[in-house]
Amino acid sequence: MSAAGPKAAAPIKTPDFFLVTVTEGQSLRSLAATYLGDSGKWWQIAALNNVSRAVPGDTLVIARKDLHPGGLVPEGYRTVPVLAYLKLAGEKSGRLVVPRSAFERQMKFLRDNGYHPVSIDRLMDYLEMKSGLPPKAVVITFDNGWRSVYDIAYPILKKYGFPATVFIYTDFIGAPKALTWKQLREMAGHGISVQSQTLSLPDLTRLPPKAGLQDHIRHLDRELGQSKALIRKNIGAPCRYLAYPFGKTNDLVIAIAKKFGYRAGFTLNRGSNPFFVDNFKVRRSMIYGHYDLTQFAKNLKVFEPLELR
Repeated sequence: MSAAGPKAAAPIKTPDFFLVTVTEGQSLRSLAATYLGDSGKWWQIAALNNVSRAVPGDTLVIARKDLHPGGLVPEGYRTVPVLAYLKLAGEKSGRLVVPRSAFERQMKFLRDNGYHPVSIDRLMDYLEMKSGLPPKAVVITFDNGWRSVYDIAYPILKKYGFPATVFIYTDFIGAPKALTWKQLREMAGHGISVQSQTLSLPDLTRLPPKAGLQDHIRHLDRELGQSKALIRKNIGAPCRYLAYPFGKTNDLVIAIAKKFGYRAGFTLNRGSNPFFVDNFKVRRSMIYGHYDLTQFAKNLKVFEPLELR
């Protein structure tokens, strides 16, 4: 009988850290799952130890809490860009139509330049200072519910392993050139979150013709409440996020959104998001069809330098 190999050293545990010697078969993700309860927090181990992978025999320090909540460091603070796409097409382009080849190049650019697309839930946990995010985090979103998300974006997102969010207005689902509930359910099972952009895509800040305030409130109740309920019913998952049609909102719209239990609201105000952004005024940057990679990269600001010492 052959002798057993050397026994792995037991991890050292303190109130703030684990000190772990890596064994064969372990990865940063498996270590994060074991010691932090979430494989998605692999980046915390990588950043703290300045490593890109777990090497057997190395000793790693694993912090039990995020060392920089809100992304605050002496040099400034981190920000998270949220990208917004409307429609994609084969090779056709337009102001709001991004060609397949351009979208592919943009996703490759994110991967090759160290960006980490994250889910909308992880973004909100970060903004609420409940959890950290990997360096150069970014969120990918799509509006309206065009079928091109399924035909073009979805295969490319799967190829790169990127999560994303589709904001839909539910009256559109099943129409010609629109997504179907079946397609949405499939995508929801593979990292694509399905969230609300209302029932019929109205400008929520404008009163319907000849309507009084109470009529307007009932209108908002219907648009925000029914769309949320339909998504829950058809997808089988919570709907907690709202993209305002045309990016427009006001205090009344936000109050109604909060009444229906939305966690956050997303505008189309260009810019990146620090942890102190208003949850119901999260910025998104629309990506236009004519953008080259230089223009695309201008929407990826992930740090705001500021002397905080």
